[in-house]
Amino acid sequence: MAKERTDIDIVVAYNLRNLRQLAGVTQKSLAEATGVTCQQIHKYESGESRIAAGKLPAVTRALGCTLAQVFQGLEISESELGQMSFAATKLAADFDNIDSVVEREKIAKIVASLAVDRAKPLPADNCANAGEWQLREAS
Repeated sequence: MAKERTDIDIVVAYNLRNLRQLAGVTQKSLAEATGVTCQQIHKYESGESRIAAGKLPAVTRALGCTLAQVFQGLEISESELGQMSFAATKLAADFDNIDSVVEREKIAKIVASLAVDRAKPLPADNCANAGEWQLREAS
């Protein structure tokens, strides 16, 4: 009998994918670094399979992240997780590294002025071309 996904499973899956993409690591490279198949990495990132605790140190080393980052955001609901694209996550991570409050305010205004509902990110994420993104216009 398959176990139901928990909030923790959803958050870890979401974080693994985003941390991998932010690090510029392909699913294939992460699979090699952790001793699992590319298909297994995909299952971890989709939440289809749970990652074993014993694999987490290899994952964090390969991604250059902390264990805390893997579990970050446990208070976020599944519906909220699906709302933020990889591009938005990357933008937020980069934005947080800007020291100047004035510059952050300017950037926030620019982003708000450029935002359009028609642009939607499309992930092109598989073992061959992980991390590539395209924008499409909604019909």
